Amino acid sequence: MNILNLRIISNAEIDPNLLKDIAMFDRKIFPVEGEYSFPDDYLEKLYEKNKEGLFVLLDKNDIVGYVNCIFLSDEIKKEYLRTKDYLILENEGFQIGDNNMYFYTLALDEKYRNSSAVKMLMQRFCAWINQEKRKGKNISSCISEAITEDGIRTLLLMGMIPKDVDENGLGIYYSPDCLNSYINGMFEKKIEDEER
Repeated sequence: MNILNLRIISNAEIDPNLLKDIAMFDRKIFPVEGEYSFPDDYLEKLYEKNKEGLFVLLDKNDIVGYVNCIFLSDEIKKEYLRTKDYLILENEGFQIGDNNMYFYTLALDEKYRNSSAVKMLMQRFCAWINQEKRKGKNISSCISEAITEDGIRTLLLMGMIPKDVDENGLGIYYSPDCLNSYINGMFEKKIEDEER
């Protein structure tokens, strides 16, 4: 892996063909059968109205990772927390005013996990959140769901707290400060990296 070959494309740059490729990549990374496997056109429907919140890491032209979030209406958030049915989720887009963020996925090919690739991806994601906040877009609540042990570790590292989890720690997490500490920390790391 050559870090210089890595690039990130995001949001409106992502076309429907790439959404299909992301779904295939997701199935490789999370070979979970049944309740968590995406239907074939799931991502296309999720990002049909708004493509905001999707960041894809490419090595040349190959997907090697992605991170995404979506923004939920109050009604969808409430229903999701009640049912845990991810098929009801709809991305309302990051709007001026208060927003319910669902931090959806952080996925990385195994070969890239012990490299700076994840930091590169998350710094870009956090920079976008900060940029949108300056436009008057506020995150008033932030939830996520851990479906793997790696997911639990990631959410805990981001400062998220278990809300409705099973005995293994799988389930719903929330961020008491709407990821502000994590986002600010990633911004500070980026400045430190640039100063080196």
